[in-house]
Amino acid sequence: MSIIDHTAEKLAYQIKKASPNTDEQIVKYYYTRVLNHLIFYLMCIPLIILLNLKVSSFIIILISYTLLRRCFGGSHLESDIGCLILSLVTMLGGTWVSNYIKPSIALIIAIYMLTLAVIQWTGLVDSPKKRIVKLRAAFIRQGYFTIACLGMITFILYSFDKTRAMTNPVLVGIVIELVSLVIGKIRYR
Repeated sequence: MSIIDHTAEKLAYQIKKASPNTDEQIVKYYYTRVLNHLIFYLMCIPLIILLNLKVSSFIIILISYTLLRRCFGGSHLESDIGCLILSLVTMLGGTWVSNYIKPSIALIIAIYMLTLAVIQWTGLVDSPKKRIVKLRAAFIRQGYFTIACLGMITFILYSFDKTRAMTNPVLVGIVIELVSLVIGKIRYR
């Protein structure tokens, strides 16, 4: 059991003592997620500063990735530490890479076409331990709506932001999620 799990378990136990009708497993899961996110952000901030990366690019990548991840899922790692390290590397690496992309209308269209193709192939990808079959159709519909909104935002940013500093991170966040979907689809077959 990791330190995060142990801490979440203790917090859940305290909540259970204070409110006996509370489901301790749900509270533990919630605290595990909150602690993981807190550690991720606390590690990212100094690394962004140290590596001289753009905070705005990082935030845009994180938002575009998270929006799609919530709808379509993706690959999961066995350990919290592995997930944390991979998240740090992909998000910070993506932030760095986004500085060097030269977007064009053709690239934007290609990435969105690739997105639709990958999602058509993978569907909703979730860990065998975290099945959400009952809500699959709702997540897929919400996902297509999210893709349409992201696409519209990307084209607006491309049209009005002549530096393309905001267009690149949106595309990078989408590509990171596509890689996660493909890995998840292969891994959870």
